[in-house]
Amino acid sequence: MKKFVVLLVVLALTCISTSAFAVHQEETDQPGIVKSEPGVTSGVAMTFSGSLDIRERFYNDSVGLGSGGIFTGTPTAPARTTNTQERIRFNVDAKVGDYLNGRITLENDWDTFGRVEQPQGNGQTTSAAAAGRPEFREAWMNFMFPGIPVGVKAGHQLLQLGNGWFFRSMKYGSDAWVVYNGTGNNTLAFYDVRVGEGVGGVGGQPDQDLDFYGVLDAYKLADGVVSIDLTWSAAPSSGGPFTAIFGNPGKRTDLYNLGLSYAAKTGPIHLKIEGDYQMGKAEESTVGTGTGDSKFKGYQLVVQGSLPMDPLSINFTLAYGSGLKQLDGDTTKDVNQVITVMDNDQHYTLIYEYLEPTGALNTVQVGTANESLHTGFANTMAANIGAMFNVSKRVAIGFDYWYLQATEKVAIMGGAETDSNLGQEIDFKLNWKLYDNLTWNWQAGWFMHGDAYKLANGETPDDSTAVLGMLSFKF
Repeated sequence: MKKFVVLLVVLALTCISTSAFAVHQEETDQPGIVKSEPGVTSGVAMTFSGSLDIRERFYNDSVGLGSGGIFTGTPTAPARTTNTQERIRFNVDAKVGDYLNGRITLENDWDTFGRVEQPQGNGQTTSAAAAGRPEFREAWMNFMFPGIPVGVKAGHQLLQLGNGWFFRSMKYGSDAWVVYNGTGNNTLAFYDVRVGEGVGGVGGQPDQDLDFYGVLDAYKLADGVVSIDLTWSAAPSSGGPFTAIFGNPGKRTDLYNLGLSYAAKTGPIHLKIEGDYQMGKAEESTVGTGTGDSKFKGYQLVVQGSLPMDPLSINFTLAYGSGLKQLDGDTTKDVNQVITVMDNDQHYTLIYEYLEPTGALNTVQVGTANESLHTGFANTMAANIGAMFNVSKRVAIGFDYWYLQATEKVAIMGGAETDSNLGQEIDFKLNWKLYDNLTWNWQAGWFMHGDAYKLANGETPDDSTAVLGMLSFKF
């Protein structure tokens, strides 16, 4: 039965090309699903593209944590610094007829200015050979079986499910097999995504890799797409990333995520909706108190919308992600917090979730300082209103206001009492298009910590501020 499931499971994220990849088209420029009626092919068409990005970040981190973000530190040692970084991406696309194509992308990811420069006797500089070397961000092939409308996309590729609030791997990509069938407006796909290699952390134990197996069905609407997906992840023995999130879960972990997503133009509004519900269990879990199995009961709902009214556009977000009841003293063994597996790009706010710890603690960290980042809306309720105004054809200014609450009360910085008030954030934006291929965009964020961030001495950290500038040349 397991082999049958795995076989089915090897068929989906190019369908996600229909929805998720479309959302990130400006970032990936990725080809979609190839045609479904193979014919005679001849010759190879090669195209080259890429980008050079330089960003500057100015960050006043009053919390002083942010592991995985810009800095590490301690709750009582605020971090203040600036940095300038460079990123290079180079794409090679190959196409043979209408039924076979592929891509290779090389990238050096954010190499800090001066990090590897070594002064020479004559005042010149050189770089250490091993530092800043490029890695493969994408390396995949995409083809149709001759004579049948079934395609395969295999290799290292950029992926996400639905609108990307449960699983998103759009920064570095993931190794995956995707098998799909597209007939008319409907696409059925099955997938096997290697989420982690050797992540169990228990020496000598076999099969410590973590894969997401699943099936996805997407239907193309006139102005968008609606999809449903079911993902299964089995983590033998030590439990893969669930060990890091919830402590050693015991003998075996089976997590199921059922997702529904919608992304389309609804009247004058561009609307995106995603709901995820999680099931399964961790055998003989250490979560909560006592012995026994822990059941996964997490869920989330995210609604995003934008209303373009040139030169003004209005946007909003309403999101709810369940949290751990143990954070507020509950002794249940259930895992009520929605589990998200997301990359470390910016997902919504500039500071909360991207640069500073969120309300999504784990059971190991209860009562201690938390360093969780990039957790999406796990244990977070968020309401946002924002606007962008086109000052001219090349300049736009705007803002986003975020009101943030914890679903389950939490003491992120080890305060004596738990609280649901995460705080408020205001992000300002300036987008400047100097030329068709050159942009210089800026963000400035101001995060006002709520009582959930109180320190052990009862004080609330000062506000955190950040500025991020991105100069991008695409060719």
